[in-house]
Amino acid sequence: MTNAAPSSSTANSQVSNSEATSTQLQEKWGSALNRGFVLVPVELLRRQKELDLADNDLVVLLNLLSHWWYSDDKPYPRTSTIAIRMGTSPRTVQRCLEKLEEKKLIARLRGYVVAKGKNQTVTRYDLQGTVNRLKGYALAPLAQVPAAALPDPNFLAGRRRPSGDAVLMHPVAGPVGTVGAEDFSDEAQRK
Repeated sequence: MTNAAPSSSTANSQVSNSEATSTQLQEKWGSALNRGFVLVPVELLRRQKELDLADNDLVVLLNLLSHWWYSDDKPYPRTSTIAIRMGTSPRTVQRCLEKLEEKKLIARLRGYVVAKGKNQTVTRYDLQGTVNRLKGYALAPLAQVPAAALPDPNFLAGRRRPSGDAVLMHPVAGPVGTVGAEDFSDEAQRK
């Protein structure tokens, strides 16, 4: 198997698609992109339950991903930095990192970095476990992806109602007059 360079037409289409995507992102997010963005496979969010990731675990993992710019350069953000972003303690972040390591989604690699002429001990994070798990999920047919749970009509405000009770939507009187049932249609709500 050889690695052939893409033809000039392929390369040009890739640039065009990239520029178009960049423009679309800029239109969508505007100045919120000025400091960068993180590319996250949707598979990670769809499989949060299967990966057994608590909310804090997922946020810590997303923070690690935000520091992973090149595939061969392992990120090494400080736990205190992640904790400040999350509004939690460094110990909470450490517990999440321990869980991610137990699940083999990350591997912690201790080493040194030369900064300001001094060797500093850092922990780098190898995210290949996450990549491999998501690649495996991506190979599964789409029908096997868990669908969103349908809402339970008997569930409201944290309390379960007896199954015989009906859910009623009462029209609301507006400034012009009474709102009819037809005003609850999808088209009326979009206006």
